[in-house]
Amino acid sequence: MELSHDNLVAFAKSYGADEFILSKTWDTFKRTQENGTAIDLLRATDPFRTPGAFIHGPPGAGKTHAMKAIFNHILRWKVAQHEAGAVTNVRPFWANVSLFLERLRQDDYAPKKKALEASTLFLDDLGASTKTDWVLDQIFQLIDYRAERELQTFIT
Repeated sequence: MELSHDNLVAFAKSYGADEFILSKTWDTFKRTQENGTAIDLLRATDPFRTPGAFIHGPPGAGKTHAMKAIFNHILRWKVAQHEAGAVTNVRPFWANVSLFLERLRQDDYAPKKKALEASTLFLDDLGASTKTDWVLDQIFQLIDYRAERELQTFIT
């Protein structure tokens, strides 16, 4: 069954991502000798059964692409369920940490609410933000909340 591109884009945007995430799949991933083992492990993982993952490595290793491939897989499943008329409680949310924190600084708490309520949260580029007490507190609160409730979280 071919999924509606418009539905994929609409769902991606409602879950914090943009339409460019649709091009990030395992088929478009550049596997290298350095990232191969980690990518094989991630690719073999059932994204609906794992508690999440913390992916780290040097810039350009493919961390964000790998995460987007997982997000894309969940998104496509969700849209397929929607188009088939099924209702699911799967609600992924994509957050670039720097942009997420910037919105919080502007007193826009909508992304935080979505991040707290997401069934699966993707926090991209955790180490890119300046480590102030406020930043550390915001990140700790979010991760602690999700860990206490055993909510699935993927972090780069």
